Amino acid sequence: MKVIPKQKPYWKVRGWKLIEDGDTNWYYGYYRSGKSSMNGRIIEKTTLSSLSKKRIMVYLKNPPDWLKGHEKSRCMFEVGEEGWSRVHFHKNHPSTVGQAIMSVESFLKDEEPGND
Repeated sequence: MKVIPKQKPYWKVRGWKLIEDGDTNWYYGYYRSGKSSMNGRIIEKTTLSSLSKKRIMVYLKNPPDWLKGHEKSRCMFEVGEEGWSRVHFHKNHPSTVGQAIMSVESFLKDEEPGND
């Protein structure tokens, strides 16, 4: 019999912290690009229509000026509390917290000035 070790979730590998609160999980950590890191928050909430389906909301805190002026800045909007901006995905909305972190980090790595 072959034993396959269980892999850690990506959010845990990246050093994110989890706070569980009823039907809502709050994740806090840093999105890391090639040059910098940005404070992040992800909220994972069980939907009422399906207890097995999770709604994932992705946030950046105090996005840098280069991101505010980027053509994709329309994919973000401020939620008004302490500098948090919500990230909106037009396509391929992440279905896991790990996918959300990877999507934001990939975008930051590709788009951050000086990452040619």
